[in-house]
Amino acid sequence: MGIYVNPSNMSKEDWLMQNGTLVGQIGIDGHDSIPTYNSFKSGTMPVVLVSNGYFTAAAVCDSQNEYVEFTDLEDGRDRIIFSVDVEKLKTVSDLR
Repeated sequence: MGIYVNPSNMSKEDWLMQNGTLVGQIGIDGHDSIPTYNSFKSGTMPVVLVSNGYFTAAAVCDSQNEYVEFTDLEDGRDRIIFSVDVEKLKTVSDLR
């Protein structure tokens, strides 16, 4: 099913802004900026915040295949890409 960021004490958007580094975006203001999977530093992982209309999902991309799927330009949803420290992700997700 995947790994998602779900903090208990704040929104996932606030958590990502406080704990991650914004590194890319898709579909926002007509500008796409997608870093390569290999550009993420050791000890960090990409998290893609996906707008699903009435709600958002923050997907932890734990493989290159999953990252490619969540950054596919054929998917019309707006997305924001963050780089997040693995140890921080372990506190708000099922990442082990």
